Amino acid sequence: MMLLFYHREARRCFAGEKARRPRDPARRLWDILWPVEGGRCLASALHTAENMLVPACLALALGAEGGRDAAVAQYGSLKGMALPLLTFPFGLLGSLSVLLMPEITQAHIRGETARLQALVDRMLRLTGYFSALAGTVFWVLGCPLAQTLYHSPEAGFYLEVLGPAMPLLYFESMVDGAMKGMGEQKAAFRYSVWDSILRIVGVVLLLPRYGMPGFLFVILVSSCYTCLANTGRLLASSETKLRLWRWLGAPMLASAGAAAVGVALRQGLAGWFAGALLPRLGALALCAGGMSAVYLVAAWPLGLGEEVRAALAKKH
Repeated sequence: MMLLFYHREARRCFAGEKARRPRDPARRLWDILWPVEGGRCLASALHTAENMLVPACLALALGAEGGRDAAVAQYGSLKGMALPLLTFPFGLLGSLSVLLMPEITQAHIRGETARLQALVDRMLRLTGYFSALAGTVFWVLGCPLAQTLYHSPEAGFYLEVLGPAMPLLYFESMVDGAMKGMGEQKAAFRYSVWDSILRIVGVVLLLPRYGMPGFLFVILVSSCYTCLANTGRLLASSETKLRLWRWLGAPMLASAGAAAVGVALRQGLAGWFAGALLPRLGALALCAGGMSAVYLVAAWPLGLGEEVRAALAKKH
């Protein structure tokens, strides 16, 4: 199917033109290939090492309270239950990334600084609004959501702890893609290596003493470092000014109102959360829907409405 579409688009876009060899293609391809693919291979090796070290270090922390079996169970609750839920909403942001990354790359290649800065600003602003809402929902509803899906209060605790850090996690992923689109893949590779080393050192030093709370701290520090390093490099490369209020301040203010409404709804629907499966699902839907509605109302005058109107105006 891709080959068929390629032939159709090639005829439409390049009919009558002869193929031209780009300048020094081998070097240009190699400059992209080794940081991106090398980073993936090295990150895979370091993550494998981390996944082997975490249960072993947790077993030392647990000691006679369950040993390696309990350590694997705790690590499985985080990796197999909590983290997939936290990363699931990013699928919606992924579509935004697919749309924006070619635009960012084109503006960078053409030297259109003003357009590049506007695109980076829009990407960071929308990421901040989306991640703040998602993080607030997981912070308020983490325990009942995990209990409904997994019957695991432990996974709910992880959702509540990591939910407020979702802006860091989502900024990190979006900025990483934008950096590679601007030719900063070497910097992204370097930060990724340092991040993996930081996580492994944190696992070895903190987990044997503090257990899973130590690992959660490692995750938070790792996300903070990678987010700050990548975002700082992106802003410097695109010459974009730091606008914390637009990207984080306004979304967090709107999320405070949504959190207050969510806590009130959760308390009011406590009987539903203690009931059968269908009432629990209904309570989750009502709480999440109410929080989202309040968040949209609060965020609209704080800048979200401006971005939506701009997107609709561009479409029409």
